[in-house]
Amino acid sequence: MKGKNENIAANAAIRNTHTTLNFNPNASFEVKIETFNDTVNAGFSAASRKVAEIGGPKRIECLSLVDIDTGKEVFFEEGDEISVGSRKFWDFIKEYPDNNFAFIHNHNSDGYFSETDLRTLLYNNNIKMFGAIRID
Repeated sequence: MKGKNENIAANAAIRNTHTTLNFNPNASFEVKIETFNDTVNAGFSAASRKVAEIGGPKRIECLSLVDIDTGKEVFFEEGDEISVGSRKFWDFIKEYPDNNFAFIHNHNSDGYFSETDLRTLLYNNNIKMFGAIRID
């Protein structure tokens, strides 16, 4: 997907200071990726808002797994303060090796992808997209 225009709502000037963020209910959380149709982008957008709305106030990370062919959420999980992706999640994706998913989760600070984030993306062939959503 490199080289494609993407509409991403994050303040690029201020990041990776590990500052705790506050949930902004007025934020758009809209995702528009040219390689996906409107239905799938709407699914990504809904997942982005959901993980921010639930995870932000609780100060936990949440995960919404979206099927990138249909745009439908197929798995949701609440994690803890620093991570998400329990054994239940791993068991779920193993059951569907031929499906392709977007892993959408929230970050409650302004940091970049964690090492765990990158390992999850790199070691799973059916996770085709990975999003860390700022809650602000």
